[in-house]
Amino acid sequence: MIRFVFATLAVLFLNSPTRADERVIGFASEVAINVDSTIDVTETISVNVEGAHIKHGIWRDFLTCYRGSQGREIDKGFDITSVKRNGQNENYALEEVLGGVRVKIGNGDVLLAYGTHTYEITYRAKKELSYFNNYDALFWNVTGGNWTLPIDKVEAIIHLPPEAKIIHHVGSTGELGSMGRDYYEKLSETSIYYAATTRQLVPGEGFVVAIAFTKGIVEQLRAQNEKFTSFCGVGFGI
Repeated sequence: MIRFVFATLAVLFLNSPTRADERVIGFASEVAINVDSTIDVTETISVNVEGAHIKHGIWRDFLTCYRGSQGREIDKGFDITSVKRNGQNENYALEEVLGGVRVKIGNGDVLLAYGTHTYEITYRAKKELSYFNNYDALFWNVTGGNWTLPIDKVEAIIHLPPEAKIIHHVGSTGELGSMGRDYYEKLSETSIYYAATTRQLVPGEGFVVAIAFTKGIVEQLRAQNEKFTSFCGVGFGI
C-alpha cells in the first residue's frame, strides 16, 4: 500500500492511568518489490498490553481500491498470507470498510495477558507502484496515521528486484501534510533501503518513505504518472 493519507483520530484516553505503559513498542515493515509489480510485505508490530485499549487483539485497515485518473474505481488487489502472534498462528477475520478491508486479529473470547505481544502480518499487494518517465517508484505509508497509541520506533526495509538500483529516496514523519525529518536512512549496495524513526510518534502521527528506482525493471500495471493516495491504519479494542 502506497500509503500517504494520514487520518487523525480523537484521543479519548489522555487521562488514562495506563496510557503511559500501553503503547506500540516497535513497528517494522519489510517490503520486497517483485518484477511483476506486486509487493510482498511483512509487518511486525510489538505492543505492550495493559488491558486498557488492547484487550483481545488489534485491527489493521488496508485500502484496496482507489480512483484512477478517469475517476473510475480500481481494485488494487490484496491477499493475506499469514497472521501470527508471538510466533504462533493467530485468529483473524476480514471485514469490509470504506475503501478497503479491515483485518481483525484476535479472539473476542480470549483476553490477552499483560505484557509484550508481537504480531506478524504477511500479505501480497498489487498496483502499489508508480511509473514515471525516468524511474519507477514506491510511495510507502509505513504506519498510516490511525494510531490511538504512541509508537516508540518505526522501521522500514525495502528490497528492490534484481538489477534495480535506488535513484532517489526520502521520508517524512508527523501528521498529514507534515514534512518531519525525525528519521535516519541507510542504503545497502544501492538495492536495499532502510530507515528508522528517531523519536516516539504520538497518536495521529505516522512515517512515510518514497523510493525511486531504475526504470523498466518491473512490469507496468497501470497508466504512467497516474497518481493516487492510499490509507492504512491500526487500531485497538477488539
